[in-house]
Amino acid sequence: MSESSSWVLETGLPSVHVARAALHVGRIIDSQGSRIVDAGESYWHHASGGAFAPADLELGEQMLLDIDLLVERDGYLFPAGALSLDPPRSCVTGWIGGVGGVVGCSAGPVEVWGRLVFP
Repeated sequence: MSESSSWVLETGLPSVHVARAALHVGRIIDSQGSRIVDAGESYWHHASGGAFAPADLELGEQMLLDIDLLVERDGYLFPAGALSLDPPRSCVTGWIGGVGGVVGCSAGPVEVWGRLVFP
């Protein structure tokens, strides 16, 4: 995790708002990778019901990068770890969406913030 991660609260976890913004980012990023420029542009156009400003989505993106659920390579963002599972995102989105809530998942344990989570 980067030293300047502004998404981290004193508890070491994100706020519910940032975690939900990260979910939206996870849905925006294509499973085969998305150009960073295109992802950033789409934050201005993504329908979120007015809940997330582009800056919120950028924080969500940074969170996903910091916890290794997104990987930046050659100008692209790629889903990684549980975010790249098939079926995609089911474990992580449930876990992050509930910020600690238990959800059903057939993919096994997921590492989130350095801990194994058994949904």
